[in-house]
Amino acid sequence: MKKISQRLLALVIAVLAGIFTFFAGTGKAQSTLYAAGTDTYVYDYGDILSDMAEGVLQSKSEELAAAYGVGVYIFTIDDYTDYEPLGVSIYEWSKSVYRELDLGIGDGKDGMLLTLSMEDRDYSLIVYGDKAQTAFSDRGQEELEKVFLDDFGQNEWKSGFTDYQTLSETLLQMAKDGKPFVSGILPGQEKETLARSAVYGGGGGILAALLSVFGMKSKMKNTGLQRQADRYVSAENVQLVIQEERYTHTTETRRPIKSSGTSRDSSGFSGKSGKF
Repeated sequence: MKKISQRLLALVIAVLAGIFTFFAGTGKAQSTLYAAGTDTYVYDYGDILSDMAEGVLQSKSEELAAAYGVGVYIFTIDDYTDYEPLGVSIYEWSKSVYRELDLGIGDGKDGMLLTLSMEDRDYSLIVYGDKAQTAFSDRGQEELEKVFLDDFGQNEWKSGFTDYQTLSETLLQMAKDGKPFVSGILPGQEKETLARSAVYGGGGGILAALLSVFGMKSKMKNTGLQRQADRYVSAENVQLVIQEERYTHTTETRRPIKSSGTSRDSSGFSGKSGKF
């Protein structure tokens, strides 16, 4: 009976030691992050997504990977500074996460990683691999920032990540079609641009018309004054010179926007970072 009690006590101690080790390894003192699997695209360590939202985002990234051979990743964390020495930027830390989790598709490890650190509302967007760099140019990354930052600013996490994936698909398809986005207008923005031009153009037309009317009135007043002045000036002593200037056209010079595609750093990554 005594031997059984001793064995039971040893078992309890072993279990408690295992539990302590587990929680010690998953607390804020943790220095290493582990991938959930090679096919994982959503890492919600910050616990800001519901299980359903995480599943939907994961499925969409799986579709993108299968269709284009580029990983579109999402990573959230409570505070990235708990895992790195003070002073390391979230951009540099995200690069280490990309390597540590062995992210990217194919031999080129093509992929893009959007990271959110919730404590100080830091974010980074990094791109790696030739195929990914072609699709997600510097200009494309700027457009991606626009679509997710407005949502994140309102704490709309699911909407922001969905917009991120949706625009990523558009950029990937453009690259696949041999027309990667490096400047100009994205598909779907034409109507918005036309509407804005119509508003500005219409406003400009109205302003021009008003100025023309005021100009005509001014000329009419000056003509009236001139007719009155003619009564007091001798025609022999005055020589009138009439000079007309007619508007014909405006010459507009356009310079093409030059783009170098994507600016990579020495480690092969490109990207952006900031606050949300």
